[in-house]
Order: sequence, then C-alpha cells, then structure tokens
Amino acid sequence: MRQLDGLRCLAVFGVVFHHSMSASVKEWINVGGLCVRLFFVISVFLITGILIHAKQKAARTQSPRLSILLAFYARRVLRIFPIYYLVLIAAMVLGIHDVTDALGWHLSYLSNVYIAKIGYWPRTVEHLWSLSVEEQFYIVWPLLILMLPLRMIPRLCLAAIIGAPLFRAFILETTHNSIAAGILMPSCLDTLGVGSLLAYIQCQHGKPDDHNRLSGMFRRKSVLVFGILSVGCLIMMFWLDVGFRVRHVFVDTVASGTFVFVVSRAAAGFGGQFGALLEWSPVVFVGRISYGIYLYHNFARTFFKSQFGIDEGWYQFLAVSTVSVVVAAVSWHVVERPLSKYKRKFPYVKAQRAIAEFSVPHG
Repeated sequence: MRQLDGLRCLAVFGVVFHHSMSASVKEWINVGGLCVRLFFVISVFLITGILIHAKQKAARTQSPRLSILLAFYARRVLRIFPIYYLVLIAAMVLGIHDVTDALGWHLSYLSNVYIAKIGYWPRTVEHLWSLSVEEQFYIVWPLLILMLPLRMIPRLCLAAIIGAPLFRAFILETTHNSIAAGILMPSCLDTLGVGSLLAYIQCQHGKPDDHNRLSGMFRRKSVLVFGILSVGCLIMMFWLDVGFRVRHVFVDTVASGTFVFVVSRAAAGFGGQFGALLEWSPVVFVGRISYGIYLYHNFARTFFKSQFGIDEGWYQFLAVSTVSVVVAAVSWHVVERPLSKYKRKFPYVKAQRAIAEFSVPHG
C-alpha cells in the first residue's frame, strides 16, 4: 500500500512545519497535532490488520498465539528501538539538557507522562510524547487482539473511541492541565480505536459472494459519510468559536473520523493526480523514512537555533526538513534497513509442514 507511505510523507512534513512556525500560525490551526493523529491512524490500522490476519492463520494451522505476540514484540524492537536509543545516547553525551534532565523518563518511553507532569513543552524532546503513547498502547493492544474473540474487537474499539473524550474532559475538569489531557495514552484512544476499527472492517469483507459485496459496499459508504461529516465538524471547530474546552475534548475524535476516510481510500488507492503524488517514488521513500525524520527534526531545530539563531519561520522549516531527511536517509540505509532484515527470523506464524493424509485401501 504505497499510498500510505505517501500519507506518512505529508504527515511528517506537517509536523516539521508546525514546529517551525510562529505561535500565531500554530494558534490558527494545530497542523502538527492533526498530523500526529494521522500517524496514529495509519500505524494502528496496519498493525491491527497484521495481527488479525496472523490470528486467523494461526487458527487454521493450529499454531500458538503466544508465538504471534513474541514475534510482534521482537519485530517492534528491531524497527523502533535502535535509532531511538542511539539518539538519546548521543544527546546525553552532548549534554542536551532536555534529555539529561529527564533521561529515565525518555529511556522508559514515559516522555508523555513527564511532559504532562511538568506542564510545558521541553523544546528538544516535546515530540517524543507520541512515540511513548504508541509504545504504551502496543504493550497491551496485541494481547487483547489475540486473546479476545474477533467479534469483541468492534466493541473494544468503540469503547476506546467513546472513552478518550470522556478521559480528556475528566483531566481538564480535575487538573486544568490541557497538555496532560492531550498526550496521556488514554487521551489518544479514540484515534487509535478508529484505526483499529477500520482494520477490522477491512479484514471482514472481501469474499466473493453477493452478501459480502453488499456488506463491503455499505461499510465503505459508511466510512465515506463518516469522513465527510467529520471534515465538516473539524472545520467548524477551528473556524467558529466553540470554546476551548469543547474543542480540546472533541477535536481529536472528529479528526480521527476525517483520517479514517483518508487512510481507507489511500489503502485502496486514490486515483487522479493526488493518487499519483502519493505513489511518486521520492514521496514514498520519504514516507518510508518518516520515523527517522520525525525523531531527528527537533534536535535539528535546537542545533539551528543554537548555532545560527534561526528560531522559526520558513528558513527554519527548509533547513530542518533538509537536514532531517538527509540524516534519516543515512540512518535508514546504515541502521534501520540492515536490522529490518532480521525480522524474517521472527515470523508471526511459522510455516507448517504439510502432512499428507493417505487412505489405506481395504482388502
């Protein structure tokens, strides 16, 4: 699904743009926050789909589900941990205070909890909160997918979608900490739940009989209608004065509805010029290395501010984007891609040797 890499490319540049712009631009629309939610939807859509397919294959081959879980964690470690910890070690050696002042929190993927605790955004590491949310979520979510019956997954997703805005409202009401209300893992469950629900829907239709074709058509049209309504609500929230609390509680849920349509269409394949853009090789490659770009870009921002005094604006956006892409491309070829080859040693379901059954003729 090349177009999903194309969406990742757009999302990561949206985050870099947001962090590079002035406060007045950020107040107009939270591009960075929306792009992080798009990342969440793409990630959990792909991973939930992989887990469901692995679970179904394990049931057919009578393979243990525990092996799927162990393979998931091993593959996740190979993909995410190496450059994350290399960056933290390099920052520690260089004495970057935003890292050294809370090293234990960052090493244990609790950056979001730390930022919620201090109540402000530490410039160099503010983006690590989303990586912490994903790792916290993926400790539990694969276990639930593999252990619960498939029919329970939609209910679980709906509970997450409903529970997240309630949690945000509770945090705002009890602590008045808007940062905590946005970045703690339960606060993000609506976005993650929407991506998971989309994966379940995609996995459940596709059989050739008429009933499933009609069912699949109905589901796709439902996703389209949900997406259109969400876009309308999102525009109203940002352009009309609906109140800070209302917007903070519901904007992520509404944005998730928008992105579920975009991700669903990209998975199937957009047509026209937009589809061609998403499948253009340079865009796909940048999307493929987007994790590195996301991880490095705030460190690049700190470098340009300390060395050249470039703090915000288009010059910073262009400089940070260029350096982040170059460094991410190098780390992809030197670290990430070579390590990803070891994923094949951890298949979700091991190949079963076919056993031929022979019938012995009587007499």
